[in-house]
Parts: sequence; C-alpha cells; structure tokens
Amino acid sequence: MSVCIWSALSSKIIIERNANGTLVGATTAECETSHPNGRYPKTYSCRDADVSRSQYVAFCSSKFPSIAYKDNNKWLRTKLSISDDGEFGYNIGSITQYLRICHDFVRGSESLDMIGAKFGYKSRIRYLGDKVQDTVDEILQLAE
Repeated sequence: MSVCIWSALSSKIIIERNANGTLVGATTAECETSHPNGRYPKTYSCRDADVSRSQYVAFCSSKFPSIAYKDNNKWLRTKLSISDDGEFGYNIGSITQYLRICHDFVRGSESLDMIGAKFGYKSRIRYLGDKVQDTVDEILQLAE
C-alpha cells in the first residue's frame, strides 16, 4: 500500500514585510491515507478524527525563498530554489507548501522552471550549495 498525506491550508497571516519579501505564517489541516497499488484519488476529504494541524512559516521572496516548521523550540528552515535543479526528494513537500502559502498555487505536472518563471524566481542552487537547511531560534530570523 502507498501512503499519501493530504493537506489543506486552514489559515494564513502576514507576520512581517521587508525589502526582500514577506514572512507568512500558515496552519494546515493534514491527514494520512493508504491506497492500494498507489491509486490516489484526485481529491480527498479528511475525516475530522484523522486531522492534525501543522504550522509553517514561509519567507515569500523571489530572491530568498524558504519555509520552516517548529520542532523543539527551534524553527527548522529549508532554503529553496524554485527551479528544476533545486528540487530533491526531501524538499518536494516543502516546495509544494511554499507555493501554496506564498502564491495560493496548487502544483500540477508543470516543471519548476516554468513555475519559477511564472512567479519571478531564478535558480539559486549554486548559491545555496550544501547550505539549504538550518535552524533559527526566533520567528523573525526567518526573514533574513
């Protein structure tokens, strides 16, 4: 059986705007389902008993896009390159959440290069190198 996590944006607030972008807090309602033979339905409504809430903070910025979630009093941030060369197995979900939070965009089969061009992103994978994940103590540090 294949497992799928369904997610819907519950709320979104602007925390801070600065010259480089907008820091946005978001809460999602999520549930996990199993599907035989990997046959996922196109839509799914989670049962209330199965729903959990997750909090994210995205720095919506064409130059410095990132997304974070809180774990043990620290914000774990993933710096993103919204481009085909910036998509790895572990950050596909992060990019999907970022696009939903920052652009109200639900990703289909388009390439990230096309999506990046649509919203004004350029690849920054060379700039990031291996420094794509870090932690910060305070939420406002995520806007740096």
